Amino acid sequence: MLKKFLSTLLIFTILGLSPFFKTANARDKLNFCEKKNKCGSTEDLVCAITQAQEKLQQIGGYINLNEIGKNCEYDISLWDYNSIGDLPTILRKNLEMAKTNVAINDFARFIEDKKVSPNNLNETLSDFLKSDSRFASISTKQLLNSLFERDRAKKEHNKLKLLGGGTLGLGVGGALTLAFPFLGVPLTLLGGSITALGSLATYEMFDSWQTSKSNRIELKQNLIKIRNYISAAKHFLSHINNADWSTADSVLLQVNSDEKSAEGAIVTMLKSKLNYTDEEKQKFNDRFNTVKTDLEQIIDQYKSEKWD
Repeated sequence: MLKKFLSTLLIFTILGLSPFFKTANARDKLNFCEKKNKCGSTEDLVCAITQAQEKLQQIGGYINLNEIGKNCEYDISLWDYNSIGDLPTILRKNLEMAKTNVAINDFARFIEDKKVSPNNLNETLSDFLKSDSRFASISTKQLLNSLFERDRAKKEHNKLKLLGGGTLGLGVGGALTLAFPFLGVPLTLLGGSITALGSLATYEMFDSWQTSKSNRIELKQNLIKIRNYISAAKHFLSHINNADWSTADSVLLQVNSDEKSAEGAIVTMLKSKLNYTDEEKQKFNDRFNTVKTDLEQIIDQYKSEKWD
């Protein structure tokens, strides 16, 4: 009798504790997913993907989370099918940015090796870009705009750190430069070339880039980005060719920027519990065919530029 009573008591005790264990497990999972890395982002990759899915369910469109993972090595992006047409545009933009940074680095090294004079900077830069198939899509103006913007941001950041905040003027190469927001270019850059006023300042920027250790590290990072974005384009193209999108409802792009990792970029077709109207579903096939064409163009351009 006593044995039966104790067994019954044990069963009720376990049943009574069951909700407690469930709550405790949920709390542990929540605490685990709230853990941040040194960059202030979510440390666990699976948690970050789940967070992106939940946010996508709420607002739709496109979710982007950067510097995920223990060492901030992951960038993840999640699209619903209504916004997937933007993916090739974003890939192309990121590729062009990375290519431009590689071109800046290579040209900085070129003028150092060849002892190029500041007076010949315009012509030398134009010839340099034309001579390398990797930079065929980059104009002189595009490269210089990127250089000026990076230099401006760096100087402003350093001055803000020194002064503790405030609105600052735009300093380029130690000389005051006036900006015309409606043109999107500084005074030293007119008509896609460097004026005499800005040639020395621009030369000094290239020289500073060449001697900067952080920029040499960034060169490796940009080359990794180019490899990863092209890998992503190829993976996604394979998914489209296999019609994998028909059994999912969202697209995950996961990029690992760790140069020691072989993971690179991965595209996964996910089920994120998204609801689409019949009218939206009717557009998916044509939309993915358009994306396919765009991805093929990106890959063909990469091959023609001979980045491999």
